Amino acid sequence: MSSQDPHDPHTQIESLDPNSISSNRKTITILYFASAFTCTSKHRETLVLPTSPTPFSLPMLSRLLADTYIGMKEILESSAWSVNEEMVPEDEVDKVILRGDEVVAVIPPVSGG
Repeated sequence: MSSQDPHDPHTQIESLDPNSISSNRKTITILYFASAFTCTSKHRETLVLPTSPTPFSLPMLSRLLADTYIGMKEILESSAWSVNEEMVPEDEVDKVILRGDEVVAVIPPVSGG
């Protein structure tokens, strides 16, 4: 992981293992809404996908974010995901593989009235 401050709005998470990044860097964009934005102080950031372990799954991204941001684990436990503007059904999350160029959104529950 990057040694930069994860709450710096200019921080880009590099990967699970910075030594695994090759010159052919595949990235994803992560969008944060509501409490996820509050937790990260960012609307978006870029993640360089590691070359190992592959494949890089949505649950692996969840663990990386939970390890990077204090309080994110609890937010992710009740959040939904979207990949390329399509909601990921809860029973399909474990099957989603990120290959690069995706836009992944963390969508916490919304309350209203």
